[in-house]
Amino acid sequence: GKYSTQDIAIASSACVDCLRGKYSTTEGAPSDDHCECCPAGKYSELTGADQPEDCDLCGAGTYSGFNCRQSADTFGPCPRGTWSNTEGAFNETTCIACVAGKYSEEQAMIRDNCLPCAAGKFSTATGVGDASMCVSCPAGKFSPETGASSPDTCQNCGVGKYLSESGKTSASACVRCGFGTYSYSVGAETISTCILCPAGTWSNTQGASSNSTCKLCRAGTYSTTQGATSESRCLECAAGTYSSVLGAPSTIFCVKCLRGTYSFTPGATTFATCFQCVAGKYSLDLGASSPSSCVLCDAGKYSSTVGANSTDTCRACPPGTYLTTRGSTDISMCTLCDAGKYSTETAQTSESTCRACAMGTYSTKTGASSVDTCTKCLWGKFSGSLGADSENACTNCLRGTYSSVNGSISSQQCQRCPAGKYSTTPGAWSFLFCVDCPAGKFSTTTGNADETRCSLCLAGYYSAIPGITRSE
Repeated sequence: GKYSTQDIAIASSACVDCLRGKYSTTEGAPSDDHCECCPAGKYSELTGADQPEDCDLCGAGTYSGFNCRQSADTFGPCPRGTWSNTEGAFNETTCIACVAGKYSEEQAMIRDNCLPCAAGKFSTATGVGDASMCVSCPAGKFSPETGASSPDTCQNCGVGKYLSESGKTSASACVRCGFGTYSYSVGAETISTCILCPAGTWSNTQGASSNSTCKLCRAGTYSTTQGATSESRCLECAAGTYSSVLGAPSTIFCVKCLRGTYSFTPGATTFATCFQCVAGKYSLDLGASSPSSCVLCDAGKYSSTVGANSTDTCRACPPGTYLTTRGSTDISMCTLCDAGKYSTETAQTSESTCRACAMGTYSTKTGASSVDTCTKCLWGKFSGSLGADSENACTNCLRGTYSSVNGSISSQQCQRCPAGKYSTTPGAWSFLFCVDCPAGKFSTTTGNADETRCSLCLAGYYSAIPGITRSE
């Protein structure tokens, strides 16, 4: 363990110790060449070591490829991600790599203390020296397994769910698609994979995996909203419309009640809710929501049609009649012009439109539609009355007069029998009713009503000729 380069040594103090990291089994060594290095994988902190056993083995977890190591601090540690339980290792090959799925951030580990990659991660590499090298399961997947060595351990989120974050450890991290949506996708990464329920449907199911959870809006309703979450988004068809369609996506499917009908029922499902306008009324409006849309036929007209959809259904009262009220339902409601009157026009609204037969005429007909129904008073008669409704209104010309003209309007049209004649007949229609005063009598006056108006010839005179007009 010592040597001396002096030729003549006089004391043991002349013997020099071999340096640390070396030893010598030679006694009386003349130089340090006899101090041999501790081999690779060993070291010695002693000076003057005198045997190989004084070289200590490198500790487990370390190695040294050099001779003459003087301290354990000079040995290289097994790098992170490896370990070694071999003492006296002289190269790195004795450092055993952490298996896939594990890592170690420590150096010089002497046993397999490699830590498993956390749940939600995996590693396919061996000898991983940092936890950050454990790969996170991608978005849309999760893994509850620690120490995973394959991406196959990352399980897909199920249908109806998505996961936008990586490295998740549990199925509970998968977010359910919200109300009003569904998803067919496995391992979905974003909410965009959640498909909105179409317009006309709604869903109160979270995490739905098919569109079968999208419930149809009931008949009589519609919804323009995609992704509706409640039946309340199904709006009722407006009053005046109806729909028998399930899942209607717009108001187009709300059918308007026909002209001539109306409905005040919102959310109606059938045409049967469209009530017909009553007789005497009509409606031109599509989708009417109130009976007020049914318009009364005008005065002078009537309609027996139920559910009328045109003004043409309001028929005019015929000539000879009038009607003062609106909304009449039958021709029988048209009032006949009184006897003695007539009307030539249709759809009349007032009794004043019934024209009176002229003087000299009369009419017994009610509801007369022509002036031709006004009959002239016969010859020998006259009438000064307007609108006479009976032949009795025609007055006879007085005795002593006659008229050969029909339709006379005044007694002045009755001509007087001439002088020398008389007539006892009222209503005479011919001059022939004027009878001569008998022989022996005369008359100087006209319009004589009987024979007493014929005077006797004066004394001393006579006449054998009837109808004379003077006394001499």
